Amino acid sequence: MRRIQSVLEREQVAAIRTLEMKISDGGPTPQRIEPHILGLAGIELVHRGFVKIHRHPDTATHNWYAPARLPQTAVNQKIAQLLPVYQETVAPGFTSTLGDPLEISVFKILRELREQDRRLTFFGSFDLSSRTPSGRFSKTEPPVSIADATLNGPPDFILIHPATGEPALIECKNLREWIYPSSGEMKEFIRKALTVNMTPIIIARRLPYITKVALCAPAGIIAHETYNQLYPDTAYGHQLASKVRLIRGLGYADVRPSEDPLPRTIEFFVKNLPTLLSTAAPRFQANRPMLKKWVDSEITWTQLRLHLAGDYQGPDADMPF
Repeated sequence: MRRIQSVLEREQVAAIRTLEMKISDGGPTPQRIEPHILGLAGIELVHRGFVKIHRHPDTATHNWYAPARLPQTAVNQKIAQLLPVYQETVAPGFTSTLGDPLEISVFKILRELREQDRRLTFFGSFDLSSRTPSGRFSKTEPPVSIADATLNGPPDFILIHPATGEPALIECKNLREWIYPSSGEMKEFIRKALTVNMTPIIIARRLPYITKVALCAPAGIIAHETYNQLYPDTAYGHQLASKVRLIRGLGYADVRPSEDPLPRTIEFFVKNLPTLLSTAAPRFQANRPMLKKWVDSEITWTQLRLHLAGDYQGPDADMPF
């Protein structure tokens, strides 16, 4: 709780994603706490009267956090400073394009891997020769009908790796939010993988420990963290990235205006994925019945966790993720 108070004393006002960046992503490693613990600590500070939640009419139910002792005039001034940039990051015209940079970077990796080994097959590609008037590259999506299964929407990529011959579904989540087991994004992705019976691979900015250790690893879901959020490599993308990275602004220090592959993601595909696929695929097959019950809400997260990782002893073991 002291970290939250320290950050708010320095920043005066901060939104939850800024607190996550400065406390969950940044700071001394032993003092980093994951977002669900951060949220509980914030609730306690509000309950004790040390921190106050503020709302702004232009951001509806979005919470702005400030020290309770901070005068309202100072709160209003700080929110007025943060508001224009925050609104740019959540504007539909921007968020609708935000998935592209990570997908393009993964496409470039897959394209290079296929150049090195023609046995590698993947579906999902971009025409990088020119941008549309909206600044996006045209994408050819993977098929939604595979064998006798039909998906509600296309996956980001389908991969058949020559190291194992196992088909895999790749989902790229270029989000600020850490992705928890019961998040809509995770459950919908697992549902897709179950429908087409392909090993799921999720690539996201950040995943909490419980997602990686209590869900993905034992269930046969391959997970990779990029540690960066990518913005479009356009004039506007560079301009907005420079704004959100300001230390006394939103403070999103991990944002990169780039559509090129990140080094750690290249290493993941080149060195780690072939081995991971060989072990994850049989685990996913073995756990398909329980995973389907979970995504269909026939069992709870706790029941699935006990089935997958009954020996998990984390302090958040019984939280209803």
